[in-house]
Amino acid sequence: MKNKQSTASEAGASNEEGTEFRTHIGFLIHDVSRKRRNYFDRTLRPLGLTRSQLVLLLHLQNLPQDEGISQRRLAEEMHIGQVSLGELVSLLESQDAIERKVAAHDRRQRNLFLTDRGRELITRSRELIDAMNAELLAGIPQDRIESAEETLALMQGNLARLGC
Repeated sequence: MKNKQSTASEAGASNEEGTEFRTHIGFLIHDVSRKRRNYFDRTLRPLGLTRSQLVLLLHLQNLPQDEGISQRRLAEEMHIGQVSLGELVSLLESQDAIERKVAAHDRRQRNLFLTDRGRELITRSRELIDAMNAELLAGIPQDRIESAEETLALMQGNLARLGC
């Protein structure tokens, strides 16, 4: 097992004298996040889904079943552009995971709804993601996982307070 100093050096987080900078945690967070995203995408690939498509499905799942949502509002909630959302919607619609229906309150508007196929994709995604997370956390004691979650939540709060 490598000591903390050699790991920091390999991460590019030490200066000429070999003293460790506090940026090491930032490098680790970035590196783990990037690798996890890649692994996540590989995990979802057999279902024909991307992370963005799954996020869209999960947004729809959290709505009342008879309500739906407009593309404009969903783009705002997902913090993405309407053109990007339109591409996601088209792909998911071609997989029969979502459908567009006329809105009950405004016949000119078409809202997005989750289909049975979309719900099935969410269920299958959760199974794959649970297995992926079990692999990623294998051998790490529960108290260390909880400590990491608490630390990251505090960092997230600090970033929010800074307007990020």
